[in-house]
This record gives sequence, structure tokens and C-alpha cells, in this order.
Amino acid sequence: MAQRIVDNEQYESVLIKGDESGSALAVRSNGNESTVVFNRPSNSTAYSANDAILPSGQSYVTFSNIDTTGADVYITNFRFAMSGSTVPAGMGAMRLHLYSEAPSGLSDNGAYSLSAADIGKYEGYVEVNAPIALGNYIYRQNETANLQVNLASGESSLYGVLQTVNGYTPSSGVEFRIGLSYFVV
Repeated sequence: MAQRIVDNEQYESVLIKGDESGSALAVRSNGNESTVVFNRPSNSTAYSANDAILPSGQSYVTFSNIDTTGADVYITNFRFAMSGSTVPAGMGAMRLHLYSEAPSGLSDNGAYSLSAADIGKYEGYVEVNAPIALGNYIYRQNETANLQVNLASGESSLYGVLQTVNGYTPSSGVEFRIGLSYFVV
């Protein structure tokens, strides 16, 4: 994603190529962002490969205040940050699974599983490679998320579950920041 300045205002921009007839995606908004910040539980229980990383007692995180209701949004970028000055041994790529309605039956450090009850609200996932250390946070982004999702009728939120790809041992209570850049289509 590139930054572009138009009339002295900065915008995130995405190049979308049209088909042979010249048709292209109709964009109804400038770029937007929704960020979730949470602390994982106060323990250092090791995550196995494909476990869910969630706040204690919750089966999802909520990306709220998306500036539309019941429409499609196109996710262009996924950012992941975790407090800490070094990447935990074994920590690798992460996946963020997205849902149009709240999923059920998941918990921190439990195996991630897409259930039959949740398949109708599952919108797909974005993946980010293993994070790198950047001072007080470890960080990674995926600037080519390229995922179009649909918000449920009457909803202005997306729901997510962060998943490990590799197992690793976390620090107790660390802060996670997950950000999505998107625009309404």
C-alpha cells in the first residue's frame, strides 16, 4: 500500500487494475483502520502449533466501528505487534481468522478449529510472516492482505481469532495489537 497526498491530505492508496472493458472495483471510501488491543492471559503456558491467542475468557476479538453497516469491506493490510524486545523462540507466522458474526467455542491456548456452527459467518483469513524485534515491540505486517469480507446485516464490526502457526512459549500478560486497514466497496 502506498501513501498519496491529494489536496494536502494523506491517503493510503491501492492500485486496482480493471478488466478489458475498463470495469474496476468501485470504491466508496478512503482508507480506514480498525485496531484491537488486548493482553493475553497472565500465564506462560506454551502455545502449540495452530492454537488460538485470545484475551482471557473470550472466544474472539472485535474490530468495531467499521464505518459501514452490512456492506463489503476490502482489507488491504494486516499489522501485528506484541510487547517485548525479543521474538520468543519458535514463534513463527500468525493467521487472523475473520468472521462476520461472533464465533463460538474458542479459547486462548486451545486448538483453533473452524466449526460447522461458524462456517456461515467465516470470511477467511490473512497471514503474516514471523515477526521481527523492533525495540519494545515485535512487529510484522502484510501489505497484500487482499481479502474482501462482508459485514453481517446491521453490523459495523468484524470478529477475529489470532492463530499461531508454530508453537512457542509466551510471556505472561503481554500486550497484542492487531490492526486492519480497509476500505468500503
